[in-house]
Amino acid sequence: FEVAVMARLLMGFFNPVVGLAKTIVCEVVDDENQTKALSRLSGWAALGLVIGPTFGGWLSEPAEKFSNSSIFNSAFFERFPFVLPNLFGSLVSAVTLVGVSCYLPETLKKRNDEYVELKQSVPDEESEDSENPRTEVETGIEKAHSLEEFEEDLSAVPGDVVKHPGHNSIAKAILKNVCPFMRMYNLMCDKEKRLSAMMYSYYSFTSIFNSEMIPLWFIASRASGGLGLSTSQIGSIMSTSGIGLFLYNSFILPLYAHKWSTLMLMRLNLILISMLYAALPLLSSIGQVQKGDSLPEWFLVLVCVASIANAVLNNNTFVCCNLIVNNSCYSDERGAMNGLVMALGSVFKALGPLLGAEIFAWSINSKNPFPFDYHFSFYLLSVGCVLLCLYSSSFPLTLNSKRV
Repeated sequence: FEVAVMARLLMGFFNPVVGLAKTIVCEVVDDENQTKALSRLSGWAALGLVIGPTFGGWLSEPAEKFSNSSIFNSAFFERFPFVLPNLFGSLVSAVTLVGVSCYLPETLKKRNDEYVELKQSVPDEESEDSENPRTEVETGIEKAHSLEEFEEDLSAVPGDVVKHPGHNSIAKAILKNVCPFMRMYNLMCDKEKRLSAMMYSYYSFTSIFNSEMIPLWFIASRASGGLGLSTSQIGSIMSTSGIGLFLYNSFILPLYAHKWSTLMLMRLNLILISMLYAALPLLSSIGQVQKGDSLPEWFLVLVCVASIANAVLNNNTFVCCNLIVNNSCYSDERGAMNGLVMALGSVFKALGPLLGAEIFAWSINSKNPFPFDYHFSFYLLSVGCVLLCLYSSSFPLTLNSKRV
């Protein structure tokens, strides 16, 4: 167990690919095509979530599954039954690395609009109208956008000005450019970045709350307010939802995404998904069968449609959250900003499963009256989405386009 936990920890620690992919996708397209690009990225990710576990299960324990093969029927694969899917994943990563190195161009664009040149001459000390040279140095150092620019322009400033005692501008500049915590703090000081980061974090909590609760609701008994589905039925519904999400992101969302602004599309999806959350508990009261009888096919199709709608609306909202995060910052800040919001989102996602499972378990076991029975968790999610929609009304319209 400890090895598995450590492996998952290291996988997350050394895997910034998701944040970088979102950054690059938004930088290689214009404002009109951002939604299309991110939707297709999410669609292929959804397809990967369907194909990946399939390949992993097929390649696991090869000594048992391919016992007639002289290659796999060996002591090595008997001792390490799960090494083959990991080797396959490493091979895919290596091929991807080669492809990215050879064919993906650099998308980082340096920003010149906030740089203030340092004056290379020191004003006359006897002149009362001259500006304080240390103020010019401090302004230039604090607005230098990278440590390289800071070092280049520092060489043009007289040493007695820079080394004047009592001023810590150089230390501040180094902290701003080198210390990750200072850089995160500086990013969050900007209103647009702060609003978009908190929106992503809040919705991450709502999304993982839903993701943890829905399977529990699927498998819970009808008497307690669940759907009473078997594990095979749940697996089929989840796989169908992943395929439906891939088809939607690839062929349907790009048809109308450019007709809506990012903020308007996000608010629309939040309203729709709040309505869906409020309506989902109604499925528990339909399709009732006698004990021992199988569920009707039409009911399973209805549950599958509801699951696809849940995945689509959840995906649309996340696409919009990613868009406003990328639009809130300059090109050379997007990588750091995406890393920051994913870190904040991970904190909220850590709380979601705990609260989601606990609240749902309490609601179906407490035998409380409506609405504190099994409806409670769904209504809580619905109210949360409405509050997020109201929260988004405070966002500036500049988040609809890239910051330049």
